[in-house]
Amino acid sequence: MRARGDSAVVVGLAVLVLMNVILPAQAADDRVPASATMLTVGSSDQMKMRNLLTAMLLDDPHTMAVLARVYDTPVQRDATTGNVTPRLAVGIDQNGNGRLDGSEVGVFDISGTTVTVFYDFGNARFHDGVPVTAADVLFSYHVLALNPVASGPLRPLMDLGGGPGSNFTIDRWLWVLPVDDGDSSTNTSALRFTLASAYAPFPWTTLGIPILPRHEFEGTGGGRHPVMTPPQFPAGCDNVDWGLAIYPETDARFGQGVRTDETSYRPFQYPCAGAWQMTDADVIGSGHFRFGTWSFGSFVRLDVNLDYAFGAPRYNGIIFKIYRTTQLLVLALQSGEIDLILGTLPPEFLPDLESDPRIGLVEAPDLFPKVLLFNMRRVPFGYDPFPPSSRASDLGFPFRQAMVHLIDSQTIVRVLFQDHAVVAQGMVSPFNDGWLNGTLPNYGYDPTRAALILDNAGWTKTGSNSCQNDGTNCRNFPRLGTSQVEILTPQADYNPALASSGAMIAAAARSVGVNVISRPTAFGTILSRVGARDFDLAILSRPDVHANDPWTLSRGDPDYLFDLFHSSNAAAGRNVAGFSDTPFDSAADRSRASPDFPTRSREVGWEQGILADQLPFIPIYYPNVTWAYRNDRFTGWVLVGSTVFNYWTLQNLESATSPPNPGPTIVLNSPPDGAIFPRGTVVDLTVTDSDLSFAYYVLDGAYVSNFSPPWDIDTAPWSEGTHTLDVTAGDSVGNTTRASFSFTTDSLPPSIDLASPANNSIVRGGTTLNFAVSDPHLAMAALRIDGGAPSDFLFPYDVPMAGLADGRHTFLIEATDAAGNTASAQFAVTLDTTAPTVVDYGPRGDLTGTIAAITARFSEAVNRSSVEAAFHLTDGAQSWDAGDGTFYWTADDASFVFVPDANLTQGTTYQVRLAGTLTDVLGNSMGSNLTWSFTLPRPSTQTPVGVGAAWVAVIVLLAAIVVSLLVLLLRRRRQGGVATINPEPPRP
Repeated sequence: MRARGDSAVVVGLAVLVLMNVILPAQAADDRVPASATMLTVGSSDQMKMRNLLTAMLLDDPHTMAVLARVYDTPVQRDATTGNVTPRLAVGIDQNGNGRLDGSEVGVFDISGTTVTVFYDFGNARFHDGVPVTAADVLFSYHVLALNPVASGPLRPLMDLGGGPGSNFTIDRWLWVLPVDDGDSSTNTSALRFTLASAYAPFPWTTLGIPILPRHEFEGTGGGRHPVMTPPQFPAGCDNVDWGLAIYPETDARFGQGVRTDETSYRPFQYPCAGAWQMTDADVIGSGHFRFGTWSFGSFVRLDVNLDYAFGAPRYNGIIFKIYRTTQLLVLALQSGEIDLILGTLPPEFLPDLESDPRIGLVEAPDLFPKVLLFNMRRVPFGYDPFPPSSRASDLGFPFRQAMVHLIDSQTIVRVLFQDHAVVAQGMVSPFNDGWLNGTLPNYGYDPTRAALILDNAGWTKTGSNSCQNDGTNCRNFPRLGTSQVEILTPQADYNPALASSGAMIAAAARSVGVNVISRPTAFGTILSRVGARDFDLAILSRPDVHANDPWTLSRGDPDYLFDLFHSSNAAAGRNVAGFSDTPFDSAADRSRASPDFPTRSREVGWEQGILADQLPFIPIYYPNVTWAYRNDRFTGWVLVGSTVFNYWTLQNLESATSPPNPGPTIVLNSPPDGAIFPRGTVVDLTVTDSDLSFAYYVLDGAYVSNFSPPWDIDTAPWSEGTHTLDVTAGDSVGNTTRASFSFTTDSLPPSIDLASPANNSIVRGGTTLNFAVSDPHLAMAALRIDGGAPSDFLFPYDVPMAGLADGRHTFLIEATDAAGNTASAQFAVTLDTTAPTVVDYGPRGDLTGTIAAITARFSEAVNRSSVEAAFHLTDGAQSWDAGDGTFYWTADDASFVFVPDANLTQGTTYQVRLAGTLTDVLGNSMGSNLTWSFTLPRPSTQTPVGVGAAWVAVIVLLAAIVVSLLVLLLRRRRQGGVATINPEPPRP
């Protein structure tokens, strides 16, 4: 961190004060819901998968309505003003000083293309307890950039804006990097964004990404990743290590995207992450609700996140129930089975609901149209070839021009909606203030004109009657001939207005000879086929608020036109039509890069005009969205954009009335919350209520069992580690209580080992023994030396040998962990501090014969290298060191013979020195030098024996000397005399 002066400290204190006002910490004693109730939401369809990365590709509103509650975003927007509201992101550096000043907290204005954003992660935790960090935010950016549907707001961070010539698919580079935040706090961080061009929606779209848990997706995900074998799954997914999306903290490139050609790390395998079929426990976010469970075809339960950084909602959670028809949904609302219908109501149901004082209704114009969309990859609806080189390749243009005159939007609005909708003129709502191009053409319903357009295109009709299913009286089109054209529409029990619209369009088309059939289809199937580009025509909401803006951050901002129609999104993004038009791409790019509203509004107008001319989608109508909810059970409903099911509603809701009687109570008797214990320990609880209806418990997010007296849970089947136990109880009047506890099972004893030296070693003085005592929950360790009294044994578990006598010593270590598991281990080490001595050496004195070697014998085994380094022989004029001869050692390393490789001259005195630096095998040094001398006899008439000759001659000479001396010894003993034998051969 950079050093700061006193003034910076004052500013830092001011920032903290302001943060406490804007971002209140949740007090520990407030971490319970204000009411023990569940919000029950009725829906006409269910979520399709638990994996957010897959859900985004499908654009499914039912899935995203659930998952958006689980995954949090770094910013929100005020429900009324639309201003960006701090959450984890707390402000943008406005003055360029690299710090977050007090006046910048909550300010998200941008000017220029370099933006430094400050974050505060102090209270943020994922649902598994892991802290949220800047690395998770960086990881989320790089992963979502690989998602073609989610990457739209991140394109400005790619080189060349992700457009032609961009290297992102290779280098995975995003211009978002960690920088010093000028603050010493470990809870705060800063990220610097560099945009390819100005991007007005940056504060809410680019900053408003969902935060994904890096620890769950990178590597093996902590052991969560399953083996997914091709061909059922993408290639490479049988390897559970999915690699890294960003370089790790230990790498100088930390935070940057790992290149696809990286060799030090495996680049992130997005196809594997997207194909992951998660379990309930795998859905881990940091949002205001935790994922509870999904019972396929029945319900989804979300539980309130009591640890949510910005205050938990004041009820227990949300239950999403499925009702297959609108009538069943309305009946469930009226009976009190549900509190909210997730979706708009047809107008025929409104009169009955308006007369019910228990039900609240809110009607708001939808900001997004219902559209007829074409697959322009197919003739005769679009291009030949695809992708097109220019508009000249748009063979299907006359077909779409004709179809726009076959949609009777006025009748649809009047009859199907009873005027609770407006006719759509273009792809921007007339209620989207400031963005509408008011000069768009009004095509109108005109089958005669449609027929003329088709005739002029050469697609003439045979026969005067309507087109039949078998092709009779039908027009002949390229590729199709007279075959049927399929319009995919939702089924009538899902959305009767869209189903009826499809039938009306098909009938009008058949009247002019186009063999169109309306195909009511399950909504999930439509999404899958449209996403796979496997369709002719379809009627859908495009975009959809809960699918495309589930955090209600964009709120109708026309940047969605880029996602839906820019050609760069045609391959796998939201441009499902395959629209490819250079003039539109240019207008969309200019719109994104426009620095001010007037300029941007003008470019958005151009986009609308091009779409109204080219007709990749035909907007049909903008319905009024009518939300129905129980206002006798909950208060605090907030309309944001066009939906009441949003972040602010879910944060503001509270029970409308006090429950008629207290809800169930759940008490943990033993062990205490947070305890560590061995498996097999019984968790003892008490659940009480005067009219208890049910109780069950969930372990680590997975339903385990219904719960009944004596309210005991055996932990023997639990795995080792930390577990979350959620107990839920309800009474007959609907009061529900939930209690959450955390326990850690530990049945493994501590581990004790002698790290160095090895057990039963002999060590020299000054040695420190290094023991290893490890256990994740170690409580205490004690040490006994040589059977003495125990003493506390503390990290780093080192025992110096200083003060101990030479000899063998024992070390007994005993350890206990917090769960009561014990372990003990004894080790032995022998201490040797005695220096080596020379007990015999030779030759020495005046010799009577010739010699060929020098010998020495030590009191113990010595270090050969140290002895040879300490050896020195000299006659005053010439010297011999270890390299000037050959050492011969005995097997016990206690004796040596040195044979010089040069002649020793007779009549000369030689001095031998063994320096005190020589050591024994443990490293104890001799300390003082040993020096002795010897003198060879004067030369005789015989030629001196050359000791520099071949070593074989030396050995023969030594043998001859030994034999001669033995004979002399025997002779002297008979005569009572004494003889000295030099040199002495090495002793075994």
